[in-house]
Amino acid sequence: HAFISIYDTLVLDRKIIQAKSIKAKFVHFVEKMACKLSDMVLTETFAAIDYFVNEFGADKKKFRRLFTSADESSFQPIPYKQPKQEFKILFWGSFIPHHGISTIIEAARILSDHKEIVFKFCGSGKEKPAIERLAKKYNLSNVEFLGFVENNVLLKNIEEADVCLGIFGNSSKAKNFLSNKVCQILASQKPLITMDSRAIKEINAENEKNCILVPPNDPLKLANAILFLKENPDKQKSITMAGHELFVKNLSMEKTGKLLVGYLEELINSK
Repeated sequence: HAFISIYDTLVLDRKIIQAKSIKAKFVHFVEKMACKLSDMVLTETFAAIDYFVNEFGADKKKFRRLFTSADESSFQPIPYKQPKQEFKILFWGSFIPHHGISTIIEAARILSDHKEIVFKFCGSGKEKPAIERLAKKYNLSNVEFLGFVENNVLLKNIEEADVCLGIFGNSSKAKNFLSNKVCQILASQKPLITMDSRAIKEINAENEKNCILVPPNDPLKLANAILFLKENPDKQKSITMAGHELFVKNLSMEKTGKLLVGYLEELINSK
C-alpha cells in the first residue's frame, strides 16, 4: 500500500535528503523497484497514481485507488452545536511542510483583532520551533500550542472545536495525496477547511457545500473562510452535516473495507 511516496516525502517535501545526493538516488531506486516488483499497488487517489507513473515509470495497470478512512471507533460524529462566544479553530498533526502550518499562523495574525477567534494546535515535529517563533514574533495571544496530546485529549479538543483545519502546503505531496486528518474531521462531523487540490476533489469535496476549500499558501483566503463560517452559522451547520454524509458515502471503513476485499480477491484470482 503506497500511502505516501517515501521519495517525495524525504526529498521533495521535508527536504531531509538533498535532491541530487546518492541517498536520494537510492531512495528513488528502491521506490521504483517496489512499484515494479509489486503485483498490485494501492494508493489514495488517481492524482497519486499519476505521480507514481510519472516519477518512477510505474505500470499504471497495477494501481488501484483506495481512499484513506478514519478509525470510526475513535472519530465518531459529534452532534452539532451552535458556537459560543469563543470561536475555536483546531489543527492537529505533525509540524511538517505539506501541512502548511505557517499559513495558519499568518491567518491567525490577520484575525488577531477578533479576540473571540482562538487557534489551537495539537502535535509536534521538525517545524514546530520555527512556527512557535513566528507566533511569538507576531505576539499572537489568540494561538495556543498544546504539543503532543494523548488520543482522549485530542478527541476532547475536536469535540470543543467550531472549525477543524486540514492542510495548506503547496507541495506535490499536498496536491496529490489526501491527509488522514481530512477523513478524521469529516468522520467527527466537524466543518472542514482545507486546501483545494485535485486529490480533495476526488472524494467529491465541494466548496461551501460539504467543506470550505481555499488555495494553498493563502492565509487571507483562509482567514476569510474562518470568518465566513463564524458569521454564517446556518451555512456552517449545513456544511458540517454534508461533510459527514460525504464521509459515510465515500470514506467510511465499511466502504473502503469492501473495496479492499474486492482488490484482494482480484489479486488472488489473477494468480
